[in-house]
Amino acid sequence: MTTQELVNELAAELGNRTDLNTVGYVRYITWLNWALLDICGMHRKRAHSPRWFKNLERSALFKLPYNERLVAAAVTPSTTTLTLAAADLLAPATVDDYYIDHVLYFGTTAPAALQGKAYLIVDYDALTGVVTVDSAFAATPVEGVTKYAILRKHVSFEDIIMLNPHDVIFGVQKLEEAVSGSALEQKQWFDSVGTDFRTIGTPSTFTCRDSGLLLDVCSIVERWYRLWYYRYPTLLVGDNNGLQAECDLPEQWHEVILLGAAWRGFESLMEPDRASQAQERYMQELTNKFDSYMIELDHMDHGIKRRTE
Repeated sequence: MTTQELVNELAAELGNRTDLNTVGYVRYITWLNWALLDICGMHRKRAHSPRWFKNLERSALFKLPYNERLVAAAVTPSTTTLTLAAADLLAPATVDDYYIDHVLYFGTTAPAALQGKAYLIVDYDALTGVVTVDSAFAATPVEGVTKYAILRKHVSFEDIIMLNPHDVIFGVQKLEEAVSGSALEQKQWFDSVGTDFRTIGTPSTFTCRDSGLLLDVCSIVERWYRLWYYRYPTLLVGDNNGLQAECDLPEQWHEVILLGAAWRGFESLMEPDRASQAQERYMQELTNKFDSYMIELDHMDHGIKRRTE
């Protein structure tokens, strides 16, 4: 069904009430979206574990860069500060504190006393480009001479190159090196990947933290990764001027969406008896559909799979 057809069917399910005409599509769309998220297990008040619809799966490539830059001469370095090169001041680094929890690393081109040293950035002034680190440098960097690199263990989902820039990540399926295809082990807890942001090496494990990925170590070579993730379904949008966005779930699930929306609609309209009946039908149809799709999963192009599979 198209979005318009979903709205028409929901209006009929609710009895084509004239008291809803003045608000146009808005309340219908709200109830349909509630059911859409609930079926996927993504509603904040969900009553069951998330189900992963295949057409909500995506993958995205992103790079962990390694770029050595010369310390800029704008502000003379001190024992704990230096000025970043102009290339490191471009968006998204145009806001204060952007580089906090990044690592300032000095490679083999740095003076001997600094080579291999890693310092945690604890402050960043976007206006001046000055970063402050957590401890004194082993030797004071020299502007225009000393080279540094900025490393990171944490990669924000917003920084990952999406196939669809409007995607909002709900859950992560796996992370693998793009070239070798070797997968990194996913850990559940922050502590399990190490709390020292200055650790250097080859990433082998990760966890999800603060709307992003946290790796176990910082890489000192450039690496490309592919993230496999599940996105939130695109919410239906509409007003009196028309409807936009088609439903992300397969056609077979549209009737279930209508039942869930009817349940929510009757609740909002203060009709508890009809809401209870709609809820019962909705939950029963959910159970039937989930059981059916789990059995036929291998034969379906748009089946579902549970988190544990």
